[in-house]
Amino acid sequence: MSEEEQIVVGEPLETASHQPAIPRKRFSLRGWISAPEYFVVLTSLVFGGIFALVIPFGAGWDEETHLVRTWDLAHLVLLPDDVVRNQLPYPILFQELSYRRQLLPHPIDLEDWLAKLELPLDAEGLRYSELGTRSVYPPILLFPHTLGIRYLGLTERLPALPAVYASRLLGVLAYTVLAWLAVRMVPFGKWTLAVLALTPTALFLSATIGTDPLSNGFGLVFVSACLATAHRRQVGWSSVAAILGLSLLLFMAKPNMVALAVLPILILAPARFRMRGGLAILGIGLAGLGLVLAGGWSSLAYSPDLAVSGAGTARFSPGQVLSTLLAFTRASPLDLLDNGGGYLEQWIARYGYDYWDVPPISYALFLGALCAAIVVDGHRNVPSRRTRIGLVLTFCLAVLLTQLLLYVKDSQVGGLEIQGVQGRYFIPFAPLLFLSVIGIPQPKSPSPGSGSLPCGLALASFAVYAAGLVLSYYVVCGGALLQEGVCTLPAYKNWMPDARYTAPLIPGQRYTQEIQAECDGMQAVQLWIDQSAPMGQSLTEVTIQDAGDDRVLASQQLAEAELPPGDWLTIRFAPEVSSAGRTYLVAVSGKEATPGSGARLALTLKPEYAEGQLRQDGQPLDVDLVFKYSCLVGGRRALHQVMR
Repeated sequence: MSEEEQIVVGEPLETASHQPAIPRKRFSLRGWISAPEYFVVLTSLVFGGIFALVIPFGAGWDEETHLVRTWDLAHLVLLPDDVVRNQLPYPILFQELSYRRQLLPHPIDLEDWLAKLELPLDAEGLRYSELGTRSVYPPILLFPHTLGIRYLGLTERLPALPAVYASRLLGVLAYTVLAWLAVRMVPFGKWTLAVLALTPTALFLSATIGTDPLSNGFGLVFVSACLATAHRRQVGWSSVAAILGLSLLLFMAKPNMVALAVLPILILAPARFRMRGGLAILGIGLAGLGLVLAGGWSSLAYSPDLAVSGAGTARFSPGQVLSTLLAFTRASPLDLLDNGGGYLEQWIARYGYDYWDVPPISYALFLGALCAAIVVDGHRNVPSRRTRIGLVLTFCLAVLLTQLLLYVKDSQVGGLEIQGVQGRYFIPFAPLLFLSVIGIPQPKSPSPGSGSLPCGLALASFAVYAAGLVLSYYVVCGGALLQEGVCTLPAYKNWMPDARYTAPLIPGQRYTQEIQAECDGMQAVQLWIDQSAPMGQSLTEVTIQDAGDDRVLASQQLAEAELPPGDWLTIRFAPEVSSAGRTYLVAVSGKEATPGSGARLALTLKPEYAEGQLRQDGQPLDVDLVFKYSCLVGGRRALHQVMR
């Protein structure tokens, strides 16, 4: 395809240095759909469809609570929690099947899972007691999933799991259509937007029941429509109506998406409007629709307690508003400095709730695909200076609004920590930043380049991510095969190691935790220990032995300076070749101690480790130590066996 054909996107260009190409005279599907569009549609349908069938139900972020809302919507209950549960009972089976309901996450038993595919919705009975939902967003965000539950689950009486999977597939289809529309409309950066719309995390979200697929899709379409409008020489009533029409969807998305409404105001120059005061008309229309839709829904769906977590009502009083905003100006940059790397990582690729790690190569491949896409797109249309500035300013505003909403909702008033921010919240905003840099610097080569490199790298990233997903959720230590070859178990569902500790150890006191290894090659045990008390003369002994034959694998006496202040203590030993299924005892005892200076052991808040018992001086306790153990897997274990 010639450079001239690559430049044409169906609209006049922003710069006078380019001339529109002659329209094609002959219609063909190949000419009508660009390569980035093919990439988005096929990749989203293939990988999204696979993920929808492979991801265990309940493993997606908040999928269980979104399904409760979907169930209510399928019965035409539009407002969240606007029903008495004994009038609309909920299938208990959905709760029983949820991956999130395990005490500690374990890989799925595929044979057992397949046997549950035929269970009807009422197989475990119905729940008539109160069951609330945290899914309080507008009903449109769950529309495809609602169709699946209503017409396939309730009308056609599909079994529970097939109804869930069908609903997921409808969500994948909806996100695919929205992502395709966004890529089709955007006047520049098609490969860049195609790659950004399909981050592994975005594909994961599209394949589970939730509000993110449509919310993200609405945001992407709105951004593309605004950029397409800015690419026109003149903006008429039809363009204004189109932006206002799409803003109806934008304001029914998640609350932080409201920030995108400023984009057309920033990138459209007043002189571009055919009518007098066109920019003001657009701005007033956006403000009015935002107030009515976003504000109106919030007043209907959010109770004061829900909106501010019960503790934040005072921060909306006149005396608190200024101090809260001032505290936020300090908390925001600190949050980005401390957690920005984690947000970037989750924006690219994570598995729901972070139980299992994504293969690192997936991140490298995706970033390579993104960089290649930006370079390829730099040979085609590029944004104007005004557009670049508007994109960057909108991105910054979107990040700040996301932080502010969560600061007000979940964080301590006046604190310097922002709770609840996750990288997946920035999926619809990331294109703003990366599209703004297309063509900087200007490419030296006149060749428009090929999309094969970003396409190939992205597909490789998705394939590695998919392989890690399947191995992590269905094979014990499977995910470690694609990483450094060390498997660490157990995976904790709610990670709060500092929530509860024992009293400081005293001489003669002994805690013994049973551990049943799930993997061969066990070679280390980690204990979460706090030795932050004033230094004394304490001495702590840690012993690890095989409960079956009383072999001592490791025994160490540790002084205070050798113990961490609220962190992992790692005890290593020679790898156990056949450790899977064997029970090991980890004993921690105080040997010497100045009163109050002994080490404290982290405890779970409730019994979580069903495979083993914690005892204090021989007496069973109803909690467990916070511990992990690691095993060599794959090539590392094979290498160790060869070198023995």
